Amino acid sequence: MNKEPQLFPKMNHNEMSIEESLRTNWQFSIEVLNGGREDSAGIRLLEARAWEIACEALKPRNIHLPAPPPSYDERTLQQAFEMLKAPHKLRPLLQWFLDQIRNCRYMLQKDILEFTRHWEETMDVRHFRELFNVLSEWFSVWGKEVLAFKKYDLDGHFAFQRAFRASLLSILPPSFSSAFTALLKFTLVDSESFTPPASQSLSRSPLLFEQINTFGVSEDFENIITNVLYEEIRVRVMDTCPGEWEESMLPGLREWFTQKALPWIAGMYASGAPNEERLRAVLGPVTQKFDYHLCKMLCDLRTNEIFDIIVNYPNSMSAVLDLKECLSRTDQRAKFVQALRKFNTRRLLHHGAETSNILEQYINTIRCLRLLDPAGVLLFSVAEPIRRYLRERPDTIRCIVSNLATDDGILGLSDEKDSGITPIRDALESADDYSDPNWHPEPNDAEPGFRTSRPTDIISILVSIYDSRDLFIKELQILLGRRLLAITDGDYYDEMRRLEQLKLRFGDTQLQVCEVMMKDILNSVRTREGIRELGETPLHPTVISHLFWPEQAKTSLVLPLEMKVLQDDFATKYSDRNPGKYLKWIPNLGTVELKLELADRTVAAKVTPLQAAVIHHFSNQDTWTPQELADKLDIAEALSITSALQAWENLGVLEEMPDGSYFLLETAREGRGAKRYNKMVLIAPETVGEVEAAETAEREQTERMRVHWQFIKGMLNSFGKLTLEEIHGKLRFFAPDYDHTQEHLAIFMQSALKEGLVEVHDGVWRAVR
Repeated sequence: MNKEPQLFPKMNHNEMSIEESLRTNWQFSIEVLNGGREDSAGIRLLEARAWEIACEALKPRNIHLPAPPPSYDERTLQQAFEMLKAPHKLRPLLQWFLDQIRNCRYMLQKDILEFTRHWEETMDVRHFRELFNVLSEWFSVWGKEVLAFKKYDLDGHFAFQRAFRASLLSILPPSFSSAFTALLKFTLVDSESFTPPASQSLSRSPLLFEQINTFGVSEDFENIITNVLYEEIRVRVMDTCPGEWEESMLPGLREWFTQKALPWIAGMYASGAPNEERLRAVLGPVTQKFDYHLCKMLCDLRTNEIFDIIVNYPNSMSAVLDLKECLSRTDQRAKFVQALRKFNTRRLLHHGAETSNILEQYINTIRCLRLLDPAGVLLFSVAEPIRRYLRERPDTIRCIVSNLATDDGILGLSDEKDSGITPIRDALESADDYSDPNWHPEPNDAEPGFRTSRPTDIISILVSIYDSRDLFIKELQILLGRRLLAITDGDYYDEMRRLEQLKLRFGDTQLQVCEVMMKDILNSVRTREGIRELGETPLHPTVISHLFWPEQAKTSLVLPLEMKVLQDDFATKYSDRNPGKYLKWIPNLGTVELKLELADRTVAAKVTPLQAAVIHHFSNQDTWTPQELADKLDIAEALSITSALQAWENLGVLEEMPDGSYFLLETAREGRGAKRYNKMVLIAPETVGEVEAAETAEREQTERMRVHWQFIKGMLNSFGKLTLEEIHGKLRFFAPDYDHTQEHLAIFMQSALKEGLVEVHDGVWRAVR
């Protein structure tokens, strides 16, 4: 069995002297330590000297103090590393060096604290920028000789970089992050808007990021750098894009990022790229990340502006296209839908908005969202609250129909009609046709009830607000009847053309009644021509079939005897031409052309039968009160008589007296009717039925508003004076069950003014105490 050698073997002290014993034991120990090699003591001394030289070369020194002269030259240092290689002393030497780096971090800390404190006091980032130059000098001096390890398969530089990074991060003060952020923002300033002095210039080159990469802290500072660029993108979007809807802003933002921002960070992400191709490959993912954030910022802005963008459509089409690309890039469709529904509820779907305005916004919403999402998912999600609210509005159908029956309605449907007339499709009739080669499945984010085969033309969408078309057909009949009766020149071509267009949409069957109405009008023209052959007559009546026409407003108006005689003569001739048929006159409908011969002038006017009857009675008596004329004409509502009297007063024919009666002005007063009228003056284009209906509606509206009078009176007493807009706003906010428009409030305030309850001056109202 082999035994380990003993440094000091047992000996008999009697056999030799003490001096000899010590010498023998020493020699034996040296042999054991040297492993039997010759001159080992000299080798150990050389290794110790080599270690000393290497440590002297590697030991971190204070860069602010003069460097002591080295006790070696470059060749000696290389020989020292070679000497330490054989006994495997290089790795312990590297570890010793790394420990020294950690122990000397207090030197770095002093500089960092000094520069950071100066920034806190002055907020001067130029001075703080110098800190990174100082750190670079520390890094360069301390790591000057560390590359010597690479020759011996030791990555000394990487180990040194890690040790330097750990030391640096461990001594950074809390305010360093704020100072570094300010420095990054400063270096990102556009050179066109800021040019620092040459002596204090901060280069826009990637030198700063190269230094950060050199220290090995790029990943540690990446969040700060990213947040700075995110903030700069946000500022750029908010400074250049709000309210700019008529031109596309996304290309300009991307050009700014490519030319200004991307080179700024290229040094961090692609400092080691050997060629252009590699540079693009490295920066590709970085560009995509920041492009996503840019699109997100623009998408958030346009989402917040979407209501106004829709209002200004199609002038804002460029903004819609930008938003389309941003939504596809960021996938914020749910957020967009939620925002638009919120804006519609707050700004559109309330009692203060006119039905025509709501419909106009709905149509613009359809057009915008079709552009954003051709599949229709966004429109389906946004439109339902609007459609539900429109169904609750009593005048929605009337507003839609009036625009269908005109060439240029306020809803802007003329473009839709010119694009091609197609039959109206009901939503319930739209079943999926799986045999259609263009059929597509429902998108993943579609809500329940969505179908890809829903009606797509705007008129069909508007009609589909209601489950049945019957309401539209009835309203069409009423509107057509009103328009046909209002025509006095015999030109019915436009109405015939519109009726044919409506038949293409709704079908011949559903508009048969309208066909009968149009036929009655054309037959009336032939009837008038036939009766005129029997004798000249000043009457031009329209004969209608009362079973097919909408119910006409009727009154008990008693026309003057002269007019009654003309009507009876025409009715007799009509019955002679059409045996078994007779006429029943509606005295309040139609127009009358009059020429009034007064003492100093002639007044020609086209008026309603009621207005003609009123002025006729002044040929027998110069002064009448409204009540006297109401009794004479058998009109229950004196308000209609007052309206007719005021019409003649506006022409200078009558004058209201202090007692409320009206006096015939045979001679024109100064400023009243002094001009001789050579042209026909149209006093009121409406029929008496329409006037009475409007007056009745105003009275009903006034009575509904009267429940809020005490609240209005209290506001006027509390605030003193308020404009109509202020009263309306406070009622909407404070008054319970207030669901009226500002126009309704104006009608009521005028009524209260006549009753002496309020006073108004320059649009400001106050209560009469």
